Amino acid sequence: MAGERILIVEDERLIAADIEDHLVDLGYRVAGVAISGEDAIRDARERGPDLILMDVKLRGSLDGTEAARRIRETLEVPIVFLTSHADPATLERACASSPYGYLVKPFEGRELAATIETSLYRHREDQKLRGMERWLATTLMSIGDAVLATDVHGRLTFVNPVAEQFTGWLRHEALGRPSSEVFRAVHGPDRRLLADPVQQALREGVVLQVSNGTVLQGRNGTEVPVDLSAAPIRDEAGGITGVVLIVRDRTERTRAEEERRRMERKLEEAQRLESLGVLAAGIAHDFNNLLTGILGNASIAREEAPLSPSQLERMRAIEEGATRAAELCRQMLAYAGRGKTTTAPIDVNALVGETAQLVKLSFSKRAQVERRFAAALPAVKGDASQLRQVVMNLLMNASEALADAGGRITVTTGITRLDDADWAEFVPVPELPDESYVFVEVEDSGCGMTPDVLSRIFNPFYSTKFTGRGLGLSAVHGILRSHGGAVRVRSEVGRGTTFRVVLPAAAAAAPTSVRKPRSGARAWKDAGLALVVDDDRLVRMAASSMLELLGFEVVEAADGDEVLPLLRDKQLKPRLVLIDLTMVRRHGAETLADVRSVDTDVPVLMMSGYSEQDALVRVGELSCSGFLEKPFSLEHLRDRLAVVLGEDAACRLPPAAG
Repeated sequence: MAGERILIVEDERLIAADIEDHLVDLGYRVAGVAISGEDAIRDARERGPDLILMDVKLRGSLDGTEAARRIRETLEVPIVFLTSHADPATLERACASSPYGYLVKPFEGRELAATIETSLYRHREDQKLRGMERWLATTLMSIGDAVLATDVHGRLTFVNPVAEQFTGWLRHEALGRPSSEVFRAVHGPDRRLLADPVQQALREGVVLQVSNGTVLQGRNGTEVPVDLSAAPIRDEAGGITGVVLIVRDRTERTRAEEERRRMERKLEEAQRLESLGVLAAGIAHDFNNLLTGILGNASIAREEAPLSPSQLERMRAIEEGATRAAELCRQMLAYAGRGKTTTAPIDVNALVGETAQLVKLSFSKRAQVERRFAAALPAVKGDASQLRQVVMNLLMNASEALADAGGRITVTTGITRLDDADWAEFVPVPELPDESYVFVEVEDSGCGMTPDVLSRIFNPFYSTKFTGRGLGLSAVHGILRSHGGAVRVRSEVGRGTTFRVVLPAAAAAAPTSVRKPRSGARAWKDAGLALVVDDDRLVRMAASSMLELLGFEVVEAADGDEVLPLLRDKQLKPRLVLIDLTMVRRHGAETLADVRSVDTDVPVLMMSGYSEQDALVRVGELSCSGFLEKPFSLEHLRDRLAVVLGEDAACRLPPAAG
């Protein structure tokens, strides 16, 4: 007992006084004494007692049971009835107001104390329970999932606002209805009606989980993809008293899963193309070494010996074949994104216009070409020949898509800005996309492509016309990757195809002029020593032979590891060093560093089948005098030496044979 305040409602004053004495003796405080039902209601509201002792029969128009009912409508206060008659009719009327106990007059103090304490304890526990119920109801009403609950017969007893939104049923409309009437869902690709999960949970007594392909159909015709679970509600004895149904909207989850799958496919495609690019670059590098031996030796043979016209023709045929093979290597390097690039500001409108005019003769006479060029288009930085190849490839593809039926080809240029959603359609996506991009779009009204064809168009040697024999769009992919650009393809069978190429916009700048060395049969008599460093024997032999023909004494090194011992032990003073960029044991940049550690001034030519830009990146801050692209001929080497060494010391050789 903690001195709880108790209101006495008793119309017999002597009995009321006796009860008051008992309460004081027991340590309680009396909040007041009321003699009628009306007084009891007023005092309960004004004085806020902790408990009410209510006589069942009172003076006035309201008896104790009715007064208790009205009090309980507005106040959560425990009520204990006092009665002289415990007949069934009186007890039944009293139970309607949910009392906490009964005392039959007359009663003893111990009986009064036990009843009061029991009632107060029950009231405190009820308050905790009601608080938990309110918390649970608030949680269920505010939760982001739809929550529905039923009784043991499957009739709805609870519906939260999200469930109202999903089903289209308002709470007051849904309560009391069978769950199957309010909750309706279809499942699977055949959209079969989903069996009532509530009845299944009631029948089997297990938690039921349903997902992947379930669609909730609302009363108003809306459809929501959902995951759902139905779990039986059990009482303390383990008996099932109802079912709770949790329904979760999986729209965002489905969208996220689709986006994840799309990104995974895109990553797999990028990794596959990257792997093919590495393979193509490796093949091109090794093939260029072979071609260096073929082209170099052919050009030496043409210079060294007088040849008959037929022999000269065959020699030039060998050189032409090697040159065409070298062009294929350049395409492979372009596909790998490592092609030779000469960066300069480019007028896209001029480049596209010139290229379109160049390939126009190859178009069908029934093809109509429309140009929509944006005015005042900013320049882009890149290699004009490679970007011309991109445009030419797209135009030729558009022409072939029209075939003999004819149609329309629309070429559009402009400036655009791209966000993350836009980039989702482009390949390859630059690591640091610029804000502004110049675009070139080629649209045709031709046959279009199926999704299967569209997924393979960037594969090397893939063609829809005949067995593939070139790099085609795969080279476009590689060129754009090396230029920080990307391409998007949209196509529909029977409605045509649209390619959009985007390139980073650049500030306008004047193109740089490059002095082209004069070609001619020049040699350096007694020019001194040349050191050739290459791990490919054919390249060393060809380069050494050409240098000897040009007047140099040559020392060969089969690997970068041999360079320092040559320079230190023999105290060589080479006038020229040729170093291969890519070697197995010690690569070109490390070898160049070794040379510079001994001689900081000797001219060094870096040799590579890769691009000059790639070579300079690998060399870094080390100083090299020039770049020699593989495969190279005697004339090409002579021209590079004229730039690196100067032409003052050169003397003219006899004119080349033929």
